[in-house]
Amino acid sequence: MPYEYGGTTSDGFDCSGFILTAYQEGLGKQLPRTTSQMLASGDVVHPGEIKPGDVVFFRIGGKEQHAGIYMGGDRFIHASTSVGVTQSSISGYYWKGRLTQARRFD
Repeated sequence: MPYEYGGTTSDGFDCSGFILTAYQEGLGKQLPRTTSQMLASGDVVHPGEIKPGDVVFFRIGGKEQHAGIYMGGDRFIHASTSVGVTQSSISGYYWKGRLTQARRFD
């Protein structure tokens, strides 16, 4: 699925739109629409306690502006501007050192 800024459908997602849709369709949960709204809600998860399904946030360009869903085993799924919805390694070349926090939405 391609990346589309502000997108919330299979025609194209941005990172928060993908998370919003995945939680709504997969779990029947309603999450806030934007990354900044997600950062202001949910329960803070400490780095050693991140579990599959938690939302992970990354600092890019000096601010927390990217997010994905942790899958376990150092992997997360997200909507990337370059390749659309994809899996990446948290410790991979681009993402290493950019993870800033995680939130749990129960």
